[in-house]
Amino acid sequence: MKKNGFTLIETIGIIIVIALIATITIPIIINTNDRNRVEEQEKADIIAVLDYYFDAHTDLKNDLKTNGQITVEGTNLVNEGYIHEVNYYKIIIVKYSNGTYELEKG
Repeated sequence: MKKNGFTLIETIGIIIVIALIATITIPIIINTNDRNRVEEQEKADIIAVLDYYFDAHTDLKNDLKTNGQITVEGTNLVNEGYIHEVNYYKIIIVKYSNGTYELEKG
């Protein structure tokens, strides 16, 4: 008699291999998503405090309006109490156009 299928042992072995691969890859994918979410939240927090920061530093605000972009160190925002912690945006390139701030990592 000819067999055209898998035995029970082979099927269980394949399920175990798939489970091991999933056990390794799923936490990596979740951590990547968490890092991206935290980085986007940090960016949003920095954008939210930039108006207050520029109100205290009118020279930087004038430079931004004349040049279109300036560089701000993230540690300055932390040291002056505008934000609690900076992990991803150590050096911030701030661009101002149409009434909104755009950030880039420096």
